[in-house]
Formats: sequence, C-alpha cells, structure tokens
Amino acid sequence: MTQGKYVTLRMARADEIKLAYEMGLSTPYMKQAFEDEYTNGLEDFENEYERYFDSSESSLCGGMMICLGNHPIGFTTYARISYEDDWIQPGVMEIDIWMNGEENCGKGFGSDAIVTLMKYLHNKYDIHTFFGFPDKVNSRSIKACEKAGFIQVNTHEKQSALEKIFTPKCLASLKPDDQYISEEGVLMLNEYSRTK
Repeated sequence: MTQGKYVTLRMARADEIKLAYEMGLSTPYMKQAFEDEYTNGLEDFENEYERYFDSSESSLCGGMMICLGNHPIGFTTYARISYEDDWIQPGVMEIDIWMNGEENCGKGFGSDAIVTLMKYLHNKYDIHTFFGFPDKVNSRSIKACEKAGFIQVNTHEKQSALEKIFTPKCLASLKPDDQYISEEGVLMLNEYSRTK
C-alpha cells in the first residue's frame, strides 16, 4: 500500500478484475472506449488485463486499486512489457488510469493517484520516465496527467520522444495506425527524475 495526498494505492487482487472492468464502463468516455475495444465484454478484458491482477509484485507490470479509505474509486496500471520483453528502454514505464464514475472525476483523485504511483515506481524500480497515450478527446485524462507533471509532446518532437521510450526494434515494428503513432492519441511524458 502507498499513500498519496487524497488516495491510497494497493495492489489489485485477482478477484477484482470484474470490478476494474465495471469501473471502465462507469464514465461515458471510457464506456465507449471499452465497448469499442472489448467486443466480447468482460471476457476480452480479462484476456488482456489478467497479468495486471497477478498477486506477485513484478517490476514489469501491475495493477493497483485507487482507494479513498478502503473503498476502490479507480484503477491504474503500469507496464514495461507489451508482447515483447525488449520493447521499451530501461527506466521507462507506461501508466494508465481510469476512475469509477463521474462523481470521482475532477476532484484531484486521478492526478494524486498518478503522482503517488510514479513515486512508488521510482523508489521501488528506479523508473525515471513515465508515459501515457490518452485519446485526444479524453480531456479529463490529459488534464489529470498535466496536473501530475506530464507534458503533451507536440507533433514535431514526437519522434525523438518515442526514441527515448521504445527500443529501435519496437519502433521499427510499429504500424501507422498503432496507438503510439496514431493521430488519435496524445503522447504524455514525465521525466520524473527532473521534476520530483
């Protein structure tokens, strides 16, 4: 468990995968994204996210419940791996977050969870650079990242930022419609060791 200003983060349990999925359906933007991504619903989500609910802590990936007191109000993930173990540069981690319902948005809980997660990962695994790729229409996620010290990487700096994040092997394999290159996504970057 790790304590932030408002929220507490704790490792997600295997029996909470359905709860995290339902949280994703609880806000209009995330509901649409989940319905587009997980056409078979919870089954597709479980197939993609089960590794985040592994009870053994790992420096490669994990999922944490965002709690107010003991009550989960959101979910956050961190990952150094995708389908390949050597896809990302050392000391770099991708993070993602979603909150449970509109009532938990816009109150600083999300940005507090991001800051708390970065501090935890920096101290535990010496992670110095964090990134995320919210859709450009997801203004709440972008705002939460900015409040947590992330910057939006503009188009003409995107290639050099991607080279800081991904290995040459991974960059060479990305296709034009990949989320990391697509115009639909916004690259958010936090070089934590410079801002803490």
